[in-house]
Amino acid sequence: MVQVSFKGFGIAFAVFALLVSGVSASGLSLSPSFAQVDACICDTAQLQFAAANTGPISDNYLFSITGDFPWGIVAPATATIDAGQTLPVFSFFTPSCFSQVGVYSFTVKGQSSTESKTSAITLNITPCVSMQDLSPDKAMCYGEKKSFQLTLRNKSRTASKNYTLFVSGNGAAAVTAPAMVFVPSEGSATFAVDIDSMKLDIGNYDAQIRAVSIYSLTGQPTQDEASIDLPFTINDCQRIALTFPTIICNIVEKCDEKPQSFPMIVTNNGELQDTVTVHASNSTVSFAKTVFNLAAGASETTTVTIAKEALNTSTFTIFASSALGAAKARIIEIRSAPCYGVGITSAAAFACSDRGSVQPVIVTNDGLDAQFNFTVSGMPFAYLNETGAFIKHGESRTIGLVITPGIADGNYSPTLTAVSEYSQSENSTQLQLVRCYDVSVAASDDLVCQCEDKAFNVEVINTGYLNDSFRIGVSNAPQWLEFQNVSMEPIAGNTRKTLTPHVYTCDAAPGVYSVVFNAVSLSQNSSGKASLDITLKSKEECYPASVSLSQGEFVECESTLISVNVTNTGLLKSTYVLSVDGPKWISIQPDFLVLEKGETSEAYLVASPPLNEAGNTYNVTVKAVSTGVTSTQSMLLNIVGVGE
Repeated sequence: MVQVSFKGFGIAFAVFALLVSGVSASGLSLSPSFAQVDACICDTAQLQFAAANTGPISDNYLFSITGDFPWGIVAPATATIDAGQTLPVFSFFTPSCFSQVGVYSFTVKGQSSTESKTSAITLNITPCVSMQDLSPDKAMCYGEKKSFQLTLRNKSRTASKNYTLFVSGNGAAAVTAPAMVFVPSEGSATFAVDIDSMKLDIGNYDAQIRAVSIYSLTGQPTQDEASIDLPFTINDCQRIALTFPTIICNIVEKCDEKPQSFPMIVTNNGELQDTVTVHASNSTVSFAKTVFNLAAGASETTTVTIAKEALNTSTFTIFASSALGAAKARIIEIRSAPCYGVGITSAAAFACSDRGSVQPVIVTNDGLDAQFNFTVSGMPFAYLNETGAFIKHGESRTIGLVITPGIADGNYSPTLTAVSEYSQSENSTQLQLVRCYDVSVAASDDLVCQCEDKAFNVEVINTGYLNDSFRIGVSNAPQWLEFQNVSMEPIAGNTRKTLTPHVYTCDAAPGVYSVVFNAVSLSQNSSGKASLDITLKSKEECYPASVSLSQGEFVECESTLISVNVTNTGLLKSTYVLSVDGPKWISIQPDFLVLEKGETSEAYLVASPPLNEAGNTYNVTVKAVSTGVTSTQSMLLNIVGVGE
């Protein structure tokens, strides 16, 4: 009979002690003596032992387990086994979720009242998860995006798990995998990995997929993980063809004067649908269409046009490139020569802006017979007297550039153009427009005194470009202005001539007199005038003087000099006649002075009183007379005797 107890170790030991006292020895065997068991991380492995009572009597037994880590338990912990009976003993091993993959040692021990037995156990801890690649061949064309199947298997008997996926390796940029995959216990899950070849270049790559169980409470990774290497190859599968059905040896012959077009066939010789873009190395080359969406093996035709500006012998390259990396280039040679020609010239360099004129323009046809249209631009109010003409090969035709009057003076660059269907010529000539006939009169306001004989300047300026003659006259002039209408000799362009009208009057009232001078061209309708004011000043303003004398006593029978200062206080240079009113024995020297405006000069009174004049006093007045204006100054002359 076998009695099993799962009570605590303390109670079992007490029972065992009671049984031991006073009883005979009992035997124990524990088998197997050595065992090996596998367990995956955070899963439970079970191992069964047989405990036999080999003694003659019933006995109580204790069972325990020890090892590298406290991951094992044993059941039952205590039991009573009758003589000759066998008891199954179970051990359970549950590695920690953060245990390391490896081999660990444990010992199961059985203890009877008289002896003990042990059994050695090796625990091999492995990951629960494994990974399988279901698509070993991973070759693709550049431009493709493919999906490949992988399977995760979870051998844990107790736990379903979420595995977090990580991607690494030189091909990782092109690989997309789920962030997490759920795998049931003792089950599997298949998931897709996408590879986008457009994210890499052509070549061989590796990507590593790693599945890791993450402890959700702390976010820590465990060693329950598996990884797999995914090598893949990206191949260049695309080819582009460019063909030109109408040209030979890649040579295009064209006329200089016009564009040349030819067809080009674009073919996708690759294995995938592709988008092809074409362009040329020369800006003078254009395409009717530059982007082609082509299925594998498909073709499309477009038109290539070489602009007329592509002259002489040259080459250019047509490039074709596809979205999937294919490329093609073809070199085309251009042989261009002139087929048509025209020239247009003008010798005009100068024209009048104040009258109309026609400047000759010569058009020469250097090519085949053609109808030409003529235009002018860049000059307002100018036009051609012919807008078109048929000109034979080698002939010239003269047309006129009409310059209308009234255009502002200046330098112009009219562009003359002769155009036929296949030729064109432009000539940008320099043309100076000037006013050929014009005149202006310049005069300044002036001042004149009564009784002054004066001439003043009037400038007649030929402001035109050409020589001209003019008729000169005045209006609103006072009678005392001496000036007759005159016709002048020609005045050269942009030069002037000075006239000198003359005035003289003593009777006219002082004041301001306005005079208008006119100049009229004798050859063209142009004129000019100038208005000036002549201010007539009175004689009293123009010719006065200031006279100053010194005072003193004079001795009879002696000659004495008295200083007389005369200042011209008028407006003009004047001659002053000097005289003295007084006794006959007094005189003034010199008897006249010529003084500039504001100038002062000195004269002298000569006094020679005779005998017996002592005690007499005389009033002496000095006069300075100019142009009827008298200026005076008086003094008292006291005579003293000799020796007084």
